[in-house]
Amino acid sequence: MIGTTEQASSPEDYIIWKGAKLLWPVDMPDYLVDYTVTRSKKLIEELNPDKSSSLIAETLKKELDQKWGLYWHVTVGKNFGSYVVHQKRRFVYFTLGHVSFLIYKAQ
Repeated sequence: MIGTTEQASSPEDYIIWKGAKLLWPVDMPDYLVDYTVTRSKKLIEELNPDKSSSLIAETLKKELDQKWGLYWHVTVGKNFGSYVVHQKRRFVYFTLGHVSFLIYKAQ
């Protein structure tokens, strides 16, 4: 399991994992966290997140829908707010550099 509860000092804390600053606790299986962080890093390297954040979100959303079923939602950017309902074990929020990712699956 990614991290441990000892690493988080409050109900909403952050841990660093594979270069990403993840909101802790994560409500997603490790294999999905690994995929979303790794793929997001790759997309940031390939595309300029300052100009192509919508394309990054669209690409990642389509890949998640194809690999793990429909109704994934992906938000990519520097400044956004959100209040969402998601499937159990299908939510992650993390930051890579100056770009944040909100990824969850709804029914």
